[in-house]
Amino acid sequence: MDLNIINRLINYISKLYIWPHMTVGIKYLGDDMDEENMKFYLKEDLTKYVGKWIAICNKHVVSSGKNPVRVFNEAHKKYPGTRPLLTLVPENSAMIF
Repeated sequence: MDLNIINRLINYISKLYIWPHMTVGIKYLGDDMDEENMKFYLKEDLTKYVGKWIAICNKHVVSSGKNPVRVFNEAHKKYPGTRPLLTLVPENSAMIF
């Protein structure tokens, strides 16, 4: 992915009022459900999604794929009025917080 595409993606995402979450994903600032979705992300076995973007709503993976914008939009269409957690499932299991 070239730098121009990455910059356009970051610009698009910033307009959705979400912020970079570490270097592997993006997340809405928010409420208790955000915290529950993050707990789900940390506990759940997501090996089938390694290297893909996932959207989590109500403690379920509701969308996945290689394109984060499509994944986010698909989750938002399936669950209007919710704030999906969007993140990239890393290829290695080490995460630094």
